[in-house]
Amino acid sequence: MCRERDLLLPDELFQALLARARGGDADSLAELWQAVAPLLLRQADARLPDSLRSWFNPSDLVHDTYVRFQTKLDSFEGDSCGQLEAWLQIILQRLLIDRIRIQKPEQFGSQDPSDSGTSPSAGARRAEEQDKVRKCLAQLSDDDRQVLELVVMCDLSHKEAAQVLG
Repeated sequence: MCRERDLLLPDELFQALLARARGGDADSLAELWQAVAPLLLRQADARLPDSLRSWFNPSDLVHDTYVRFQTKLDSFEGDSCGQLEAWLQIILQRLLIDRIRIQKPEQFGSQDPSDSGTSPSAGARRAEEQDKVRKCLAQLSDDDRQVLELVVMCDLSHKEAAQVLG
């Protein structure tokens, strides 16, 4: 929404509000948030697959994004409303991915080879295989790793994973 409001919130005003918000001014923080909140709600609504809407709704994600916005504002390095939007969209996307991971922990299975219910040698083989998989995953880009986690481990369709990742 900032792009539409850039005329109402030029860079100078944005930077002044940002400085005051970082200094603890709640009104400035609220004004910055009001500039980006509608876009974030639209983004959350667009990225949340229908199959996940029974677990949480887009406004929950936007609320959690607001909490991060308040607590991590000092780490924001941009100087325009558009950069703030982009930063908050990344936060929203990561929160969505984290929520999916939390909602489907049973998909990941046991990480402890001793819990496998098989012989010690089978458990050791499984541990070796898991180590190989971890090393391979570590070589992937963050985007590729997130896609694999969502599709393989969280059992989302490719379309749902694409929606989540935007």
